[in-house]
Amino acid sequence: MKKNILGVAIGAGMLLLAVAPALAVDCGNGTTGSTSINVCKIFAARSAYLNSHNFGTVTNNVTATTTTGGNQNNNNTAGNLGVLTGNATVSTGLSNSMNTNNVLADQTSVDAANSGLNSITGYLSKNIVKIDTSKTANVTVGNMGMVFNGVNSSANTGGNSSSNNTVGGGVMSGNASVSTSINNNLNSNTVVVGQ
Repeated sequence: MKKNILGVAIGAGMLLLAVAPALAVDCGNGTTGSTSINVCKIFAARSAYLNSHNFGTVTNNVTATTTTGGNQNNNNTAGNLGVLTGNATVSTGLSNSMNTNNVLADQTSVDAANSGLNSITGYLSKNIVKIDTSKTANVTVGNMGMVFNGVNSSANTGGNSSSNNTVGGGVMSGNASVSTSINNNLNSNTVVVGQ
């Protein structure tokens, strides 16, 4: 029995892009004068840019051969039991994994909350608190993978001969079996963006 198991793994990884939390910014108008105009503005922007490009090539060439044949039992006079061959089995397995990416862009944070307050404002004053928050995540993942599998398997229990025997003789061959398994996993991506 002959068994071949080959495995290839290329370009597996985890990309983590965590934007550092911005500290809370408080904006307020307090103790303002009468008929005054008071404006407080906050603009909080978060941007995340991630580019991941993978390229991989795998070539497998496997040749597996097993034989119990090619036996001869010839020109015997007596007491010959003949030829009995065993089983010939070939099992070949190929497993390829390429370009597996897990991408996490995390823009969430409880520490990034912004607050504004107008307090103790003057008579007929105009008080404005304006808060703008922006979050942008640009994630680009590009994969290109090529796999070339070539498998040549053979099992042989034949080619036996029994001839010119006076008494007895004969040929009994075993079973011949070939099993081939190929598993290719290419360009598997998981992208999670939290905002």
